[in-house]
Amino acid sequence: MDLTQPTGNTVTVNIDDESYHIHENLLMKDMDFFGTFQAHGSIFVDEEPDVFDAFVQWLYARHFIKNPSIEVALKLWTFGHRISCHKLQNCVMDYIQDYYLFNRECMEVAEVKYIFREAPALRSENVLQIFCVAQLHYQATQDMEYASVRDILLEVTAVVGSYLRFECDNLSDIVDCNPKYRGPREGRWCTFHIHDPGNEKDCAMKPNDDDDPS
Repeated sequence: MDLTQPTGNTVTVNIDDESYHIHENLLMKDMDFFGTFQAHGSIFVDEEPDVFDAFVQWLYARHFIKNPSIEVALKLWTFGHRISCHKLQNCVMDYIQDYYLFNRECMEVAEVKYIFREAPALRSENVLQIFCVAQLHYQATQDMEYASVRDILLEVTAVVGSYLRFECDNLSDIVDCNPKYRGPREGRWCTFHIHDPGNEKDCAMKPNDDDDPS
């Protein structure tokens, strides 16, 4: 895959049998890509091809040209964590919220299992996990999906502690709000974004829908 925009030198990144020629300056902006993957001629990245392909789309367009599956989106969020790219994580979080809002989808066992058990080691109570428990709580209390949430809690026991903390802890201000919604109502533009210290406004806030999704 050749990407030939005239933006300086390129580096070769190999994913399985696929090679990408990516402009070096893009991999140095707003992330620590080269601190994560050492460059010795070609760079070899241990990531799933679909996930890295979505990353390259975002790198050049700052949005997704092809909509990734929710499985790819969740893995792309953790890839953003690996390379310390909060802008990628925030863009993916917007996509995740939109996916569950517009498709009227509930979280499924496989998705929760990835977020809490199979994702690379992240610090506990990361933003993706907080969104997950907020979404599960909303499914149980507002969407009346009691049985499905119960089944998830029984199968993915790692989520139980976070779910209970969400109900009685410092997140009470968003307990009864739709976590999929992103917009001016109650000022909830970027509840699940990651903000760098001193750059709280630098997260490209945008609503996901003008209609009331509740």
